[in-house]
Amino acid sequence: MKRIFHTLNILGCLSLLVLFSCTKNNLTTEKPVESYESTNIQAPPSFISFPAEIDIKSLESVINSKLQGEIYSNDSINKNLALKIWKAEDFSIYLTGNELTYRVPLKIWAKARLSLRKFGLNISDSKEINAQIALNFTTKLWLQPDWSFKTITNFESFEWIEKPTINLGGISLSVTSMADAVLNNSRNKISGRIDSIISQRYTLKSAIAPLWKVLQQPIKSANNVNVWFRITPLEVYAQPLFAENGKLRENIGIKANTEVFVGKPPRNNDIPDIPNIQFKDTLNDQFSISMMANVSYPEVTRLAKSYLVDKTFSSGTRSVTIKDLNIYGSKNKLVVEASVKGSLNGKLYFTGEPWYDPKDSMLKVRNFNFEIHTFNALIKTGSWLMHHKIVGKIQEKLSYPIGSKIEESKKLIQTMFNNKNLGYNVHLNGQLNDLSVDKIYLTKEHIGAHVLLIGKMSVKMNNDN
Repeated sequence: MKRIFHTLNILGCLSLLVLFSCTKNNLTTEKPVESYESTNIQAPPSFISFPAEIDIKSLESVINSKLQGEIYSNDSINKNLALKIWKAEDFSIYLTGNELTYRVPLKIWAKARLSLRKFGLNISDSKEINAQIALNFTTKLWLQPDWSFKTITNFESFEWIEKPTINLGGISLSVTSMADAVLNNSRNKISGRIDSIISQRYTLKSAIAPLWKVLQQPIKSANNVNVWFRITPLEVYAQPLFAENGKLRENIGIKANTEVFVGKPPRNNDIPDIPNIQFKDTLNDQFSISMMANVSYPEVTRLAKSYLVDKTFSSGTRSVTIKDLNIYGSKNKLVVEASVKGSLNGKLYFTGEPWYDPKDSMLKVRNFNFEIHTFNALIKTGSWLMHHKIVGKIQEKLSYPIGSKIEESKKLIQTMFNNKNLGYNVHLNGQLNDLSVDKIYLTKEHIGAHVLLIGKMSVKMNNDN
């Protein structure tokens, strides 16, 4: 009996030793809760610039065509003078700053009655007079917040092309009185007609209405790829008018939100009315496109597994081997779940912050270490692993090359802006120069790099009429 009892005691002790040993080698860790931040990712506003132009030769042609024929006619200005005035010939417009200068040649017909008393006799006669005079005008233009043009045309000076000459018995008609009559009865009519022609002919708001509409329609990539680009205009800015290369130019910038979509086409914008113009001395010409370079968790996990699964980490006689790996998100941190066997059995949890390294265009993890509950568990059962290089080795393999994805997207989007015909004689041109990754987001499906593609974009409107 004593021998049996002694044997049972030995077996019991061995069982307790094995149980104690197994308990000591098993890790009890707490899995970080899988959770993700809700994100509303939007690029900073972009600016699309385009020039609104008035070609001076075109304006000259319009005014000449509208200002034709007889300008003034009165058979009895007073008892001594009848007057008719015509435009003698087409005139040219010259541009300085936002001021138009032109010379209007006029043909004059007058019938003057002259009388004098000589040698006790009253002598009178009526004479027809033909002459030519040129009136010089300036017109200043301003674009108003409501898109209309304000014009002020002023008379500046005159010059005789062909002076009137008439003589009756040594009495000559006063040239000054003739000029006064012409000026008093023609300059206001001419300046008023010019202001009316410009304001009615040049309505910039109606000219850009097709542009405003077509810009808001989603633009599809020319390749057989479901990539879409959408512009949502917000505000309109303009610089003061200025002269350049024979044109009166108004640089206009549209402040807009820009988005890139992959997959189904986005819905059309609800097109708002064209807002009033806000005037600025300088316009921002930077254009940015917001896009996401996404990498799925299975893809990141697959790459990490290829480097780390079955990898053994040893320290003296102790070692652990990674048998499985899983990667997911917990708020703004990336979690690596490593199943290990060996001197420690169970799951190790690591956390770190995802970030983009522009030097090698890699998605990486920084501030990487044991998750706090795993850290506390290792203090009790596996402190040796805490001093091992396992953290650094795993962190080193948590790199994913996303530069190629970003570059491919950049090239694809660039093709959308190479003289893209949007219809309505509107062409979109853009050049993407730089890119930056300003934040990494952890969504439920992806690790997303928020990419800003930065460049310049302009719109050209061709007038085929």
